[in-house]
Amino acid sequence: NKTYVATINSYAADLSSKSVYTVNVAQSSGTGVFEIDNNSREVESVYNLQGVKVNRMDAGNIYVVRYTDGTTAKLLKK
Repeated sequence: NKTYVATINSYAADLSSKSVYTVNVAQSSGTGVFEIDNNSREVESVYNLQGVKVNRMDAGNIYVVRYTDGTTAKLLKK
């Protein structure tokens, strides 16, 4: 069995709307897709690299995002 994970991060420019969608697709050998799980998590807070909580992300900067499930990620705002 193989499992594939796709994560989609969606942010508004002012951080008023933020969502993360994770789709897990499990495939059995030769029989195709048999299970899809859609796990969602929300952004809890966003910090700059100095550890200061910010209300919006500016282009060209790196941010640390904390999610409601306790995980974190580093993001580069383009």
